Formats: sequence, C-alpha cells, structure tokens
Amino acid sequence: MSDIEKTLKIGAIIQQALVGEGEATRDYMSQLAQIAELSPEAAAVCSPVIEEIVADELDHERKLWALYQTVTGIVANKE
Repeated sequence: MSDIEKTLKIGAIIQQALVGEGEATRDYMSQLAQIAELSPEAAAVCSPVIEEIVADELDHERKLWALYQTVTGIVANKE
C-alpha cells in the first residue's frame, strides 16, 4: 500500500469518527426536544446537562477536523 493510500484510509477513519460525533449531537438534541414535549419542567432540568454534553461533542468535532487536516494535508477553504 502506498503512502497516499495509507493517508487516505487514515483520513476516512477520522471522517467516520466525525460522523459519529455529528450523529451523537443530533441525537442529544432530538432527545432534549422529546423531553421538552413530555415535560417542560424536566427539559429545564435536563437542558444544561445536555447542552454541556453537546458542547463536548462539538469540541471533539473541532479536534477531529484539526487532526484530519494535519494528517491529510487537506485544509478547509478560507472563503
């Protein structure tokens, strides 16, 4: 396997981790919406905790994007 193939496979692995983080964020927000439908009072209690968890997930995404760019050399456009 060539170096470029290895780099592309590693990039794909990191991308899969990013997908997982995005899905987790979506699921937490959906769960909070479902809780709010059932009980606004419970949602008020759950919201700060879930928001903190989502903030952690977003931080993981940021770190994974930085890792992806470092490993692959492919960076986001500045525009």
